[in-house]
Amino acid sequence: MSFARRGIVLAAICAGLPALAQDGVSITGTYVQNAACKGDGTDPAAKLVRITETDVHSNFGVCTFLKQEREGKTLSAQMSCNGPGGNMLLGDVRFTVRDEKTVEFIDQDNTYHSVLYRCPQTDSARQTPATTSGAR
Repeated sequence: MSFARRGIVLAAICAGLPALAQDGVSITGTYVQNAACKGDGTDPAAKLVRITETDVHSNFGVCTFLKQEREGKTLSAQMSCNGPGGNMLLGDVRFTVRDEKTVEFIDQDNTYHSVLYRCPQTDSARQTPATTSGAR
């Protein structure tokens, strides 16, 4: 997968999720991609994703929502990401809440799939995702 597509995917993971909170399901928090979060400060920074009410922070960079549409536990969103090297990327993604601990993420072309595992609400779980400036 190209660096640009990977960035759109990771950014999208975080950007549109707060809209699901309208149904009592909040997705804001810290997650680890494709692995259970230990939350003890030892989770790899490159796998951390932090979702706030307005944006998503990941090893790719920062992404924000441009448009979002909700259907049940699925949020479809158009994202804008400030990727490494100053690249601006736009893309469509889907987030589906599986349960209280996981969120499934997929990009518009079904080329990237990820499961985000929620970290416990502790100080050590509030780690900062690594941000890179080069291609992967």
